[in-house]
Amino acid sequence: MKREHIEVEGLKLLGNLTQQVRQYDNQELSIYANEKGLRYLVEDTGCDRRIYEYATDEDEDVNKLLYAAAENCAESVDYAYGKIMESIAWGLKAPEDYVVKDDYEGNVSILSVGNYLGYSPIEIVIEDEFGTQLIFENYDVAKGYIEEMEARAYHLSHGENGRPKYYIVEAQ
Repeated sequence: MKREHIEVEGLKLLGNLTQQVRQYDNQELSIYANEKGLRYLVEDTGCDRRIYEYATDEDEDVNKLLYAAAENCAESVDYAYGKIMESIAWGLKAPEDYVVKDDYEGNVSILSVGNYLGYSPIEIVIEDEFGTQLIFENYDVAKGYIEEMEARAYHLSHGENGRPKYYIVEAQ
């Protein structure tokens, strides 16, 4: 579901970048300009909106500014896997960018990217309702777990188009 852009009186929308990881209330970054060319960055988290004066050259590419702001958002996250999930959510990197090779030696986890109509939730595979993440001792054990999950019957949730895709990533 796409939200309407916020109306900021006297400001013109120059561009925006929206995450597509939830059905609604996705985080959005927008750049606006006033009649004098002063730019503003609006960060809309779905429950909070912040407006920042954005001192940039009028000729600076709006898309570059939006991706730079998204990188700042991803870097400011301080929970396990947060930077990975935010970088994917903003489209800065693909899940494949974080996949470890099959000869990787070390603990790994499984990243799940859902397949829903209009959005793709990103999660770390957990083992219980308390959010305990699964950590595997190596790539082969994680690969076996994925194969076991994919061999079972899978029931789609409302709005889900197919099974999630799984990626084996370095444990954090």
